[in-house]
Amino acid sequence: MTTEQQIVATFLPFAPEKIILFGSQAHGGNDEFSDIDLIIVYKTEKRFMDRLRDLYMAWNFSKAVDILAYTPDEFNMMIRENPFIQDAVANGKTLYARPH
Repeated sequence: MTTEQQIVATFLPFAPEKIILFGSQAHGGNDEFSDIDLIIVYKTEKRFMDRLRDLYMAWNFSKAVDILAYTPDEFNMMIRENPFIQDAVANGKTLYARPH
């Protein structure tokens, strides 16, 4: 199983709509010190920090990870209004998108 497949398998129990890899890992500029940057979009009623806690607790890789977790509505707003997220999505790699 590839690292990308392992990432998807780790977060599938959260029923994500999307898992997006961004940053150096997404475009091959990574080295042994690079972390893994992820955007995870899923339906939840939990507060932002509680979401992050749950997702970080699921992480069981030796490589460091930075996670951004959004509900679908939050993600859609971020895509419209946040240049950082726009860039992450435009230059990132979708590892998983739930079929509709």
